[in-house]
Amino acid sequence: MAVTIDQSFPARARVLVVAPPGRRAADTEGSALLTESLSGLPGLELQHADSFEEAAQRLEHGGVDVLLLSDAEVGSGALATVRRLSRLAADLPLLVWAGEADRNRRISFVRAGAQEVLTGSRPDSDDLAEALALAWNRKAWQRDLAPSQLYEPSTGLPTRTLLFDRWALAAIRARQAGTWIAVIDVDIDDFDRISQLLRKRGGEEPLVRQVAQRIATALRATDTVARLDRHELLILLEDTTSLEDAEHCVEKIQRAISERFLIGDEPLFLQVSIGVAFARGQETRDLEDLLRRSQLAKLRHRAQRGLDQPKRPPNAWG
Repeated sequence: MAVTIDQSFPARARVLVVAPPGRRAADTEGSALLTESLSGLPGLELQHADSFEEAAQRLEHGGVDVLLLSDAEVGSGALATVRRLSRLAADLPLLVWAGEADRNRRISFVRAGAQEVLTGSRPDSDDLAEALALAWNRKAWQRDLAPSQLYEPSTGLPTRTLLFDRWALAAIRARQAGTWIAVIDVDIDDFDRISQLLRKRGGEEPLVRQVAQRIATALRATDTVARLDRHELLILLEDTTSLEDAEHCVEKIQRAISERFLIGDEPLFLQVSIGVAFARGQETRDLEDLLRRSQLAKLRHRAQRGLDQPKRPPNAWG
């Protein structure tokens, strides 16, 4: 069956494959493998550049839709090349094929400006097709969306839109690496009553920011804390190698939330309901199903604690 790229991608996309620093595309196995895999995708026009300087010249004259750095695990200059390419062509999606690079290396490439980092001993046409489409759409979102649609102005937290974007990229990485994705749904109990008490103390937003900051201390740099509702936060855990990883994360979150909060001079103690759901392989394609399962788990957690109906949590205010 032929592999296709979704309709949002250009009908005749021009992909510039850039060789790693100090090596020519013709001399690298990675460039050859990428060319072979990309050749199986219809509607792509492949170009090659043997250096950053050659890539810069091609970009100056136009005619490039997507940048793809090959063999990024070779040589220490690959990270600098990603930074330079992302600055030079800020409007173009930039992908990196990093071979057997570890998690920290992949994170470094994303922080340097890559939209997606592909790994594995051989690029897969299906994964390449999905990564190209997602990277293209991600750049389009960044161009078209106002900042307030990606981050909440009041709390600075990622919105549902940005969460879905990060999940889509995390799902590709999980399928490549054979790892799990986990979502953790955190709901602040009795939030309406607490919000009323906070009206004269700066409102609910400072509290939500503090809760998110506490949760972030229990997470890794690659994980995302987003706000789904006034009192509901969702955490996306990437590269989870075992179910115990997520369980350990939940324990750290619970310990962080159990410490008192300060709103002005007033101490405040919170309780939260938490639900966790996992996905692996093809299951990672459906975030809505993950959200539904995490919410059901959260409701079970509430019921176990006798919170089927909203009640005042004990010792809510110190």
